[in-house]
Amino acid sequence: MADSLLVVPLKRTLHLDLTSLLSTAISTSSYQSANSFQDDIQLISHAREQATNIDQSQFISSSSSDSETLLTHLRTYYTYLESLESKFSDMILKSMWFQTLPGNKSMGQQFSSIKWEKLNILYNIAATLSIMATQCDITPKFQCLYFQRSASLFHYVALEQDEAMQVADKDTLLSLYYLMLAQAQECFWKAAKTSKTTTNKIVAKLVAQVGQYLNECSHYASSSLLIRKDWMDRIYFKMEYFKAVMWYRQALSFRDDKSIGKAIRAFKLAAKAMDSCNNYYGTVEMTTPLLTAIERDCKECERDNDFIYVNVIPDEIPQIKPAKMIKESMELHVAMGLEAKQPQLFKDLIPVAIMDACSAYDQRQEAYINDKILTPLLSLNRLLKEAVFNSNLSPQFALSDLDTGTTTLEELQNISLSFQDLEANNSNLRLQLDNIRAILIEEQQTDDRLRMKHGSQNWTLPESKNLNASFYETLQSLQSFLDSGAQIDKQTRDLFNTIDQTLLTSRSLSNASQSSNPLVKEVTGIFQKREKYINHIRDESNSYKVLPKIISAYRKEPLLSADFESIFMEHLGHFRDSLFYVQEEQLNNSQIIEAIKSTSANNGPTGEAQSAPKESYIDRFQHSARLLDEVKENIRMGTKYYQDIANSTHVLLLKTQEFEKQRRDQKRDLEQALVSRI
Repeated sequence: MADSLLVVPLKRTLHLDLTSLLSTAISTSSYQSANSFQDDIQLISHAREQATNIDQSQFISSSSSDSETLLTHLRTYYTYLESLESKFSDMILKSMWFQTLPGNKSMGQQFSSIKWEKLNILYNIAATLSIMATQCDITPKFQCLYFQRSASLFHYVALEQDEAMQVADKDTLLSLYYLMLAQAQECFWKAAKTSKTTTNKIVAKLVAQVGQYLNECSHYASSSLLIRKDWMDRIYFKMEYFKAVMWYRQALSFRDDKSIGKAIRAFKLAAKAMDSCNNYYGTVEMTTPLLTAIERDCKECERDNDFIYVNVIPDEIPQIKPAKMIKESMELHVAMGLEAKQPQLFKDLIPVAIMDACSAYDQRQEAYINDKILTPLLSLNRLLKEAVFNSNLSPQFALSDLDTGTTTLEELQNISLSFQDLEANNSNLRLQLDNIRAILIEEQQTDDRLRMKHGSQNWTLPESKNLNASFYETLQSLQSFLDSGAQIDKQTRDLFNTIDQTLLTSRSLSNASQSSNPLVKEVTGIFQKREKYINHIRDESNSYKVLPKIISAYRKEPLLSADFESIFMEHLGHFRDSLFYVQEEQLNNSQIIEAIKSTSANNGPTGEAQSAPKESYIDRFQHSARLLDEVKENIRMGTKYYQDIANSTHVLLLKTQEFEKQRRDQKRDLEQALVSRI
């Protein structure tokens, strides 16, 4: 029965220029240079060549040492792919693999996926193990182990593959899984049948388990898209053969127990199964020894029963309880035979996901600083200004002090230029959206043209208009945001034009700040101190980023995105003192405002402290200062608003380009397939 063992042929693939592919991927999607990783790139490129550029005919009949070499190459390449998977987008690797099971034409499938490549390599590792298990110089112990490992890998691929990217259909993989289990269990039968101490009953139970696995194998094989008649016949032959062996051994067990009637029934069931064998794959040479033994022993039992035992021959006999001797599933690393520690490539390459995460954390940090520190301090200043403006102490302040910073002509000119920047941002973003729209239109027009050329029945790709709707929805949303931004920019510019700029830049009342009033000096000092602190925090936030900490932690041990959060929260602890400072200033603000109100009440009504012309002058200054604050805030928020739109536009552009490239590849492949049919 050695020649009835089935081996799974290795899948074939096309050459893949990993050197060029990975160099381009690093250069375009990382802040690092591809030259820094040339050694790793060459390693994985060479590993793929060794693992896939093979003539499998040399392994079928050769010694196991050659197959061991191939197995090593496959395992090495698989571990390199795992390194690749942790650093790059899954879609960077596009490979084509061909089915090779007997009776199939060279059916090729191509997908852009590292996972797809990995699962095909696992399939070939399983196939290699099935080849090694049948080689002439292998021991029974290792033969059984190789079949079990092969089975576990086929099972793993069946469970892990995606529905849209199948290494083989699930029924095929499960059929191979049970076939390998059957052949592993068969090894125990081979050992038991030559043992002088193993009873016939035990042998029958071992063979019953082989038959059970083969039944499962044939069940899935009958629904398989890849297993053809030749293999089906061999599977059915093995089923019937081992059914015959099972009943033959059970018959011998009944005979040993003097249950001659049951023994005769079991012999007849064995003979019936042997008759079925010849309907499938088996040859006379393969079946004659067992059939001869069955017929001989059955005749002896019938003769003994006629003259000695006179047992009734039952119509049915009890089913045999199988004895399972193998592991049906192993951990992946055990099934592959991997060492505990595997080499890792691209250790120093920072994945794009980490850079994107750090960029998102920078935005969160900016929002945190604004919400928790800067905005509260600016609000305290506004409250303090209002208290001063509403008191009779305002004439004793320099108007520039109440503006918390000298308003110069240069500053006003810079504000005017800021409006030009906002308009330029709006215009540039509109151009980018137009570019994205043009890509989508061109892609859809190409799809419509090819669909018309080949006909809807042949052009089986989904229609573009059914796939690009979400892109257009995002485009419309971003366009709406830009329209709103332009409207707010116009309102802010109109507001800026109403400001009395001459009054704000005038220094006619600047000497008023030379007041001897301690309260006036204290308030002026508070404004100056806060302005200095705000500038300090802004500078510190711009220079104190979480990126170095995340990179350092990642290089020590690869992290998941969820692990970054704890690092970021610890990073924000750096600004804890600033939160305490804000709390102190809130208390100080309340106290100083109460002091201003008390002093103002003691000094009498505001109108008594200043002349009407001066009061009007100050009122106009206060109004312009408030408007200027509002304009500055609108410009700051507008800049952030456009930056957010720019980030969203960039993401949309990348997704659109990826969508267009994927569709372009699909169109090319389908058109080539259609042309080849002609």
